[in-house]
Amino acid sequence: MADRHFAELLEIGSALKELGSEPNRTRLFITPIDSPVDGGDFNLSFRAAGTDADRSRKNRRWLRFIVGRPISCLHQVHSVRVLDLDQVLEGTAFKDEDTLAERLAPLQDEEADGQVTGRRDVALAAFSADCTPVAFVDEQDGIFGTCHSGRRGTEQNIVGAVVAAMRAKGAHPENISCWIGPHICGNCYETGEKIAKDFARQFPDIPRIATTRFGGPGIDIGAAIAAELRQAGVPMEHIHASDDSFVRECNERTGRTDFMAFCTLENPLLYSYREYTLTHRSRCNGRFALVLVP
Repeated sequence: MADRHFAELLEIGSALKELGSEPNRTRLFITPIDSPVDGGDFNLSFRAAGTDADRSRKNRRWLRFIVGRPISCLHQVHSVRVLDLDQVLEGTAFKDEDTLAERLAPLQDEEADGQVTGRRDVALAAFSADCTPVAFVDEQDGIFGTCHSGRRGTEQNIVGAVVAAMRAKGAHPENISCWIGPHICGNCYETGEKIAKDFARQFPDIPRIATTRFGGPGIDIGAAIAAELRQAGVPMEHIHASDDSFVRECNERTGRTDFMAFCTLENPLLYSYREYTLTHRSRCNGRFALVLVP
């Protein structure tokens, strides 16, 4: 483990943007493309094509020091499986960081797309590069969660599965607040006619994207996730899709004001798989993280 001086240096140099926060202690972060430590890439994926695994491993270690606790990272596979971290960490002393980190390490190969916990000594990560990371906070009951919801995960209702897992641990949907993280927006997510029609049939109450900015039909993943959260009992006023300060910061740092900064395809500060497939720019190839710190 790095010494305290190293950890403090990372705190001072952190460029992570705090997206929002609940009262008390909960914090929520989005990681950028550029490393807050050395200015290089801050890719957190081991599996994206061309990934430098050693660099990603180092980035994850830096991220742990920046947020100040061990982080649970899953192998996301577009499933609806939700992991209960309290069962994984059963018997581990509260705030025993080294043991927690050892117990959490194997989860990077655990196939699941959601996770929940009642502990406040671990952080939860959801990776993305166009799919939607979502954070769940029930401060009143002390239950927290994150998930990765791409098109397939949204069609299978992964966010509903997370709410159900939180309820099983004692959470109440009316107490849950959710943040729908950066993702490819409906104006950019062109899918083709069949996928768009099937999506519209499954989500008839959200606006249909007849024409994206690329000229073909598309889908609005964020709107569908919000609809699923409401169906799961989360109050509409507790569902947040953005934060003005985050959008303003992105615009100020890039000197642009002509794009939706919360859209991964349009935002140069975030990884985008769609942009990588369109442009083959290696800079776009990676995964950022939404990190929930209870």
